[in-house]
Amino acid sequence: MSIVMHLCNDEKDRLEEYIGFAKNKLEEHLRGSLQVKKRHNQEYLYLVYRDAARVVFKYLGRDEPLLRADIENQLAKRKELEAKLKQAESLLIEVSRAIRNLNPKPRGRKKRSRTHN
Repeated sequence: MSIVMHLCNDEKDRLEEYIGFAKNKLEEHLRGSLQVKKRHNQEYLYLVYRDAARVVFKYLGRDEPLLRADIENQLAKRKELEAKLKQAESLLIEVSRAIRNLNPKPRGRKKRSRTHN
């Protein structure tokens, strides 16, 4: 096996491991966006996200600067992780193509050599 092929396989393994890690980590973070609703001269925070075909509004509490900053921080971390995950998935596709091109397999039937009598 060539050095390049070995490096590509190692990179593929590393990317697959990272993608699994990132998908598990995404489940820990809040998803959706923050929305403020005003009710009776008070402002309340809601987390808005899709669940299958419907939109869900999850109540978070009164609009307080610390709570808002914490939630915005968590949502920003999720977006950053999603961007890294997307980049890793595209790199995995490129590495898989490189491996396939470095080790092409013959397609179709092999031609038999005929012996003439």
